[in-house]
Amino acid sequence: MRTASRFIIVLIFLGVVLGGIFGYKFYQFGQMEKQLSQPQPPAKISV
Repeated sequence: MRTASRFIIVLIFLGVVLGGIFGYKFYQFGQMEKQLSQPQPPAKISV
């Protein structure tokens, strides 16, 4: 019983940690796509 409860706690902990890491990477990828989809600003040319 004690080993099973430790195993479940470790699985939940790993799920939270890995879910946070991959969730953050997915969020970063979405922000990068949004940034790259914006049009380029006009270039300033001085004569």
